[in-house]
Amino acid sequence: MALRHTGETMGDNGWSYVPILKSKAAEFEALKHLRRATVDMIMPLIDVVLPNPTRSKPPATRPDPAALALDLLGNWHLRRRIAVDVGPLGQTDAGPALIVEIARRTHGYQLRVVPTVHFSDPPDTVDALREAARLLGHGACLRVTAEDLYQHPGDLAVWTDGLLDDLEMQPDEIDLVFDVGTLRNDTQVDQSITTCRTHLGSLAHTDRWRSITVASGAFPQDLSEVEPWEVTELPRREITLWSALQDPRLPLRRRPGFGDYGIDHPPRRQPVPARPAPNVRYAVDGRWLVLRGTRTDPDGNAQFHKVCGELVHLPEWCGDDFSWGDGQIAASARRDIGPGIARSWRSYGTNHHIEFVVHRLRTTGRP
Repeated sequence: MALRHTGETMGDNGWSYVPILKSKAAEFEALKHLRRATVDMIMPLIDVVLPNPTRSKPPATRPDPAALALDLLGNWHLRRRIAVDVGPLGQTDAGPALIVEIARRTHGYQLRVVPTVHFSDPPDTVDALREAARLLGHGACLRVTAEDLYQHPGDLAVWTDGLLDDLEMQPDEIDLVFDVGTLRNDTQVDQSITTCRTHLGSLAHTDRWRSITVASGAFPQDLSEVEPWEVTELPRREITLWSALQDPRLPLRRRPGFGDYGIDHPPRRQPVPARPAPNVRYAVDGRWLVLRGTRTDPDGNAQFHKVCGELVHLPEWCGDDFSWGDGQIAASARRDIGPGIARSWRSYGTNHHIEFVVHRLRTTGRP
């Protein structure tokens, strides 16, 4: 059964945050342990990916809609929107059926699942999304990709009106997400600022969309450039992009909400077997602090205790009570709990990241 919650506002001051997360156990656990006040200010966007292959299980070719429905129901709150994006899977033969099956398994529980549509979706996928959205009754999410943003704003306006007609929806039923994707350097940030300003300034139906978000991510694909046992700072470039779009001098009728990929690398990638070294990815003001051990250390996963012990003594440490994730990191530093596995480390960091972004939006107006 889904967690209980009431209310529908997106924060006292209209702030909203869209964390883009994969449909994996670590991310769902992070969502499950969020504070109620944090839940009020976010709409997670779940990228559906295939489950991790194991030695005993061959690689899956299709997600299990029953398992995904249980993950949504068991880890998210009633009456709160959560967008679900089957993405490239929706363009396979099984994709449209997958969308509808997820809708059928979740619609009776007051869980506000929002199907996600793209300009590139083929007609049968759009038809399935329309059926799923009609069954669920909570509108849809239109995810505009970085490739779409290369197009002329007039073309996007035409595509938008056509897609709205195909979905049989109005703009006020749609959460619009401009997904810029990866921000690898400052040059990409500057280019993305210009592109987003252009599209936001000429956006069709500006005042009518249910919400507008600009999302991007700067976390690297892996930690190969992070030296073991050194605290490394990585820039959260998505804040620079979003902040530039809040400039009151810009001729925008509406300022976008904030979205990011948390502590993950933006491009959608199917999971591959991996054994990362124990590590912590910790969001602070304008950057991440990253600390990792090594895969060759004989202590193995037990290195995570030492990683956490280093983190909790840094001046940027938010405190044991800041979030569930912080509490778990502190407990590991004290060796009150086991070192966990990669899934645990990801859930702690993701939970802290979401809580930190919302805390910053509330207290400073910046993520």
